[in-house]
Amino acid sequence: MHLNSLELAVFEVVRAGEIKAEQIARKVDRDATSVSRALNTLVKVGLVSREPRCCDRKKGRYFIYSVQPAFRDALKRKLAEFKKRMETEIAKLT
Repeated sequence: MHLNSLELAVFEVVRAGEIKAEQIARKVDRDATSVSRALNTLVKVGLVSREPRCCDRKKGRYFIYSVQPAFRDALKRKLAEFKKRMETEIAKLT
């Protein structure tokens, strides 16, 4: 899976916690349409989840984006595996 620079930037913003698309657009200094496309890609590949919320006074229904829990868990497992491998390699050096 290859993500472009905007998709990576958007993912970094979403990693910080639940957030609306318009807030992401401001943080990455891009237009809402571009951010929406990036979010759609991230949702499609399973990195980000989209949850509908109701109701914003100005615009009605909106979506909240967050890191997909399954991805977060998989990342934690990979990190633990990497840590174990590194500890084994370091032990071989002593």
